[in-house]
Amino acid sequence: MIVCKFGGKATASKQVIKNVESLNDDERTIWVFSAIGKENNKDKKLTDLLISYTNKNANKSKIKKCIVEKLQR
Repeated sequence: MIVCKFGGKATASKQVIKNVESLNDDERTIWVFSAIGKENNKDKKLTDLLISYTNKNANKSKIKKCIVEKLQR
C-alpha cells in the first residue's frame, strides 16, 4: 500500500490536480489532500482562510463565501 499526501501547490488549481490524478494506479490506494494552496498571488490558502474565520472580529459570512468558492473550484 502506498499513501500519497498532497497539499499546497499540488492542490492549487485544476491542472495540478489533474497531474496528481495521472499518478493513480492500483498500488496507490490512499490519497490524502491537505490544505488547498493559492491559485494566484491575490488568493489565500485554505488554511489561512480557516484561521481567519476563527478570529473574534472576522467577517464570517465573507470568509465562508471565499472558502466555499475555493472548494467549488
